[in-house]
Amino acid sequence: MRIVLILLSAFFFANCAHYRDFEIALDRIESQVRDNPALAQKTLDSIAQFEFTNLCVESRYVLLDTYCKYRLNKEGKDDTRIRKAEAYFYKKGNHYQKMMALFLHAQILKNAGFYHESMMKFKESLYEGEKIEDHFMLGQIYTQMFLLCIPNTDSDQLLFAQKALSEYQQYQDSLYILDGEINLAISYYNQHQYDSCVELLNQTKEKAILLKDTLGFSKSLLFLAECEISRGNYYSAFEYLQTIQGIPTFRYTSRSNTLLAMTYAGLHQKDSA
Repeated sequence: MRIVLILLSAFFFANCAHYRDFEIALDRIESQVRDNPALAQKTLDSIAQFEFTNLCVESRYVLLDTYCKYRLNKEGKDDTRIRKAEAYFYKKGNHYQKMMALFLHAQILKNAGFYHESMMKFKESLYEGEKIEDHFMLGQIYTQMFLLCIPNTDSDQLLFAQKALSEYQQYQDSLYILDGEINLAISYYNQHQYDSCVELLNQTKEKAILLKDTLGFSKSLLFLAECEISRGNYYSAFEYLQTIQGIPTFRYTSRSNTLLAMTYAGLHQKDSA
């Protein structure tokens, strides 16, 4: 009997040490996931999932893993794991963990096309985020809500874009502020406020040059071209699109080609007239 107790005690302490190691690893990942998600993901991938028998550790792992994928622009499609983590954090987590689990679940629902359910989750996440005043995540939440409105041309998209920009301004990160301003300009465009859109995009274009942000610069030019086409200014649109073609890291080739075709058609119409 004594031998059995000794073996059980040894197993218990070994198990505790094992989970302490996981906790330390997860703490380290949590501190780097926002700034270096690729490195955080690499560390997470090295942790064997089949070893998880502790619900707390498993939930933290799932939360960090899903967040890494979000930060690396990898679309999540299976909500089973995050739903389980969300249920755990709803009972035993802090406001940050609840907010993140709800936000990531909402993102997965958005990717799967469940827009109404996704919006409800984002609003729940927003409620938790406001309790801790996490301006970065509040900006992320409002941004996703803004993007969710676009396919349905929902009038709330302008409000959400303004809210996202306000949160990023409080977070005080120039690149996120720039991104928020571009989204606000897109919202102006979708509301047919073309003059406001062009004015703001000209500002973001200049800011992007100062910040050496080629992505922000190319996005500004792309949406400027789109806005100028809507206003019938095809020569201006053509100049913007030509500049975009010379940016090696440009991501929106398909959209650029479509706009270029529209520009050629518009120029041909003007020449014919």
